[in-house]
Amino acid sequence: MVDTVRSYIGSRLPWRSAVEGELYRLETVLIQILAVVSTAESLPATDNESHLALLRQMKDAVYEADDLLDEFGYLLLQSEVNSGSKVSLPSAFFFSPVGKSFRNKLKKVLSKLDKVKDCAQTFLDMVGATVTTVAGSSGVAMPPSFYRLYYLQVLDVSRSSLPILFPEGMDKLINLRVLDVPGAFTSQIARIGKLTSLQRLAVFRTSKKKGRKIVELQNMDELRGSLVITNLENVHSMQEAAEAKLNQKEYIKKLTLKWGYSEETRSNDDQILGGLQPHPNLEDLEIISFSGIRSPTWLETNCLSHLQSLTLSCCGSWISLPPLGQLPHLKFIEISQMYAVKKISFEFYANGSLKGFPLLEHLRFDRMPELVEWSQPEEYRAFPSLCDVQFKNCPKLTDEAFSSCLQTLIRLSSLEISCCHRLISLPSASVLHHLTTLKELDIILCENLASLGGIHALTSLEKLELMDCPKLLASMIIGEDNYDRGFLPASLASLEIIRCGLTDASLSSCLQNLTSLSTLEIACCQITTLPSKQVMRHLTALKQLRFVSCLALTSLGGLSNLSSLKVLDFFQCHRLLESANTDGENGQVILPSALESLVLDSCGITDNSLSICLQNLTSLSALRIHNCNGIVSLPPATVFRHLTMLAELEITYCQELTSVVGLTALTRQRFVTIRCCPKLADPSSISSQLRAYVE
Repeated sequence: MVDTVRSYIGSRLPWRSAVEGELYRLETVLIQILAVVSTAESLPATDNESHLALLRQMKDAVYEADDLLDEFGYLLLQSEVNSGSKVSLPSAFFFSPVGKSFRNKLKKVLSKLDKVKDCAQTFLDMVGATVTTVAGSSGVAMPPSFYRLYYLQVLDVSRSSLPILFPEGMDKLINLRVLDVPGAFTSQIARIGKLTSLQRLAVFRTSKKKGRKIVELQNMDELRGSLVITNLENVHSMQEAAEAKLNQKEYIKKLTLKWGYSEETRSNDDQILGGLQPHPNLEDLEIISFSGIRSPTWLETNCLSHLQSLTLSCCGSWISLPPLGQLPHLKFIEISQMYAVKKISFEFYANGSLKGFPLLEHLRFDRMPELVEWSQPEEYRAFPSLCDVQFKNCPKLTDEAFSSCLQTLIRLSSLEISCCHRLISLPSASVLHHLTTLKELDIILCENLASLGGIHALTSLEKLELMDCPKLLASMIIGEDNYDRGFLPASLASLEIIRCGLTDASLSSCLQNLTSLSTLEIACCQITTLPSKQVMRHLTALKQLRFVSCLALTSLGGLSNLSSLKVLDFFQCHRLLESANTDGENGQVILPSALESLVLDSCGITDNSLSICLQNLTSLSALRIHNCNGIVSLPPATVFRHLTMLAELEITYCQELTSVVGLTALTRQRFVTIRCCPKLADPSSISSQLRAYVE
């Protein structure tokens, strides 16, 4: 109902309408009354006549408002029908007899709602509500007497996307256990620390103002689940930080400590973070935008023995990382925007008896511009459980450091390298052969990477993505001695090569003996021809093949030998199929006969080459041709007659297409769609049998 009012004000009234002010008042009062009605309906059934009478008054007033809005909606609809379009009511309408009548009704409804609003406050005084939910997309103004719900235990306004306005005295709701409020609005509640029964508080925004300082958290020991503390730049000393007594909050499992921007010079942030020591039961910790120069002592010892996840972000002044390897249950680490860290030293692994990250599974480094070195301990194997590693935006990371990191990761299953511009080569086979469980490798935006090193030693690799590495694969021809083994691991099932230096020769080398490959995508590469039959015949599992923006590609090579291929897509390969092999005209096929789906988008295909492509595709069920301006006429009926399985045909934006006569041979014409082919617009050029399919 409130949303209806807002939509009328926002889009269906003229500027400065005569009733705009009244509708705004209607919206505000309805929000308050509906909040109380929602509270009342959440209470157990009661036979208290006073309670029921007040509730009836509130509902009656709301129903009257609803009827009035229905009437207004009808007036809008009538105006729309008369004008033929969805327009605002003219200003003069509200001075017509009908408009004046509506305005009078609106004033009466508002008067009644104002009186009922007082009843709503009385109702709150009389009941002991324990649960209140306020929903809607409009702003919520809680009734001034809301704080008198002394028995309230749950307040949920999380589904309101616009501001919540809390009245004074909310700190008197001493029995409140759950406060579901969008984080930005909790700062409205002064002296929130008096709500000592509160168990759920999503966000606490630290302020310098009395009643909103971090000390408010001191006695809130029932808090549990997740807590985000922001604006920690407003804390001035270690003593003030310690007054929050986070080390006594044993039920908090996830804690985020976040600083904001401050113009003041802050020399004691190290001490402040030291005073924010969490309880040992903490499982997930995030430290964000901390300006101190070192980590807190409680992170350098085994104080957080139950910690499982740690995120350190934008701690730009740290020059070294704390000894996290001693945390016995740590499974996830993300370290980002640590601008001064130059090396991962031995201290990172531990300084006590427990070391080496025994349970760590996920390790992510991002935006570490100075990271150059990586040291591995020799006396024990670090990261025995690590399965997922990401290096992103580490532009100075060297080949040696990267190799050092990988050499002990015997459980690694996923590796991503992105924007590491100093890397020239992947590690040698002697390093990579230890990675016997690696299944997924993504290499992105490594502009100087020229060699894949010993990648063939990754015998379990299933997915390989190479993207935006312009020097990679630029000059790589497989030698005769390696021909039977192949250059890439035979275990590969998915291969993507996008915007790399791929050549015809290196593509053949990459595909040699990939007998498990099922998906292949090549995009934005300067290849001119696909590999020969000798290479293609090894791809016995290939089912999906896609080429995108390969502008120099002209020849399909041995493509017809892909006996298992089901899906073939060509996008923006402008020179492809400009002319078909003349042998194709004598019966030689150029596409695999097992194809079920074919897409030709922005290719150089002509009438002749299209006929040759389709001549043997007896399994084809879907054909899509878009933006192919070399086609003037579709193939004759003799070609389409063989496409007995074709269930979907879509032809769009073929500017020169003038004839589709061959489609009369199709037995499933109801699945034909032809759109935006302007030269087919003349009905005389299309048989009546096909005219219905042209848009």
